[in-house]
Amino acid sequence: MVEQHQAQRRVRVRQGVRPTSEDHRATPFELFFDLVYVFAVTQVTGYMADEHSAYGVLQGLLMLALLWGTWSGYTWLGNHSRADEGFVRAGMVVAMAGMFVVALTIPEAWRDGPGGLDGPLVLVCAYLLVRCVHLTVYAVAATGDAGLRHQIVITWLPMTAGAALLVSGALLGGWTQTLLFTVALLVDWLGIYLTARRGDWRLHSPMHLTERHGLFIILAIGGSSKLAGAALS
Repeated sequence: MVEQHQAQRRVRVRQGVRPTSEDHRATPFELFFDLVYVFAVTQVTGYMADEHSAYGVLQGLLMLALLWGTWSGYTWLGNHSRADEGFVRAGMVVAMAGMFVVALTIPEAWRDGPGGLDGPLVLVCAYLLVRCVHLTVYAVAATGDAGLRHQIVITWLPMTAGAALLVSGALLGGWTQTLLFTVALLVDWLGIYLTARRGDWRLHSPMHLTERHGLFIILAIGGSSKLAGAALS
């Protein structure tokens, strides 16, 4: 069993993916990755501050849920394989570009502005790119792990169903968009939860997962506090 595990690790290293160990900690690259999410969170905070309504807060919370889902996915990926090396790093750079587009379009996530491309549709397409890159990179990182690769394949099903709802909502707009975005999140998250088998999502380092969440909260609060201070000055 030990020899088989070591062979799987050697295969993944040759493919440009280095598995993490139990004492793995957050890498500087992951903190750099978080910066685009901090920008996105400040965009959401600014949107809710401008709306001054319960409906605007609801829309902002849905945006935060979309951001949180993708960030959590890449955090689990970084827990499984080193995020600052090889194929995983390349995939996360692509995801950063996609998430930057998401952040830029948040002010037009629910109402398209004049000129240019359709804001809600651009946001959804960029978001789906981030999700697809995550599952693709995760599948490569899971080479040699049949249980994890099976779980990743299953995860495409609720993600695809949620994607159809998100695209439909972006095209229809209004309250329909808000409703479909809510249903899309429920389908995606509940689908992953209900189809997950115990132990198939590998947690290599509890310390890494704890540290990543703590650092992200600090960065997010700092960014939002800066925005709030600027609004009051």
